Amino acid sequence: SDALYRRVLSLPPERRKESDLKAVAAWLADAYPAVVAQISAVPEVAVASAAQMLAEVELVGFEHDEPVLVQGDPGEFFYIIVQGTCDVLYSTAEEASLRPRL
Repeated sequence: SDALYRRVLSLPPERRKESDLKAVAAWLADAYPAVVAQISAVPEVAVASAAQMLAEVELVGFEHDEPVLVQGDPGEFFYIIVQGTCDVLYSTAEEASLRPRL
C-alpha cells in the first residue's frame, strides 16, 4: 500500500527489513506488473530481484512542474512513479541547441 512503501523506503537502507522489502516488491508487482515483468519472466524471481533493488532505492518527491530529468543529461538514475503523473517532453537536436543549459 501507499503507506507501506512510504514507511519502508523512507528508512535509511541499513534499517530496512527484508520482510518489508519483499512486501513492497509484491505491492510493486501488483501495482506495476509491466515494470516488474521487465526484471524477469518468472514472477517469483522478479519480486525477489525487485526486493533487492528496493534495498538501495531512495524515495524522492518532486513539486508540480519541477523537472525530473533534462534531455541530454547523463542517465545516472531511473525513477518509478508511484503517485501522480509526468509528461515526457523532448526536442530535436536543433531545438535543444537553441535552449540555454542551466
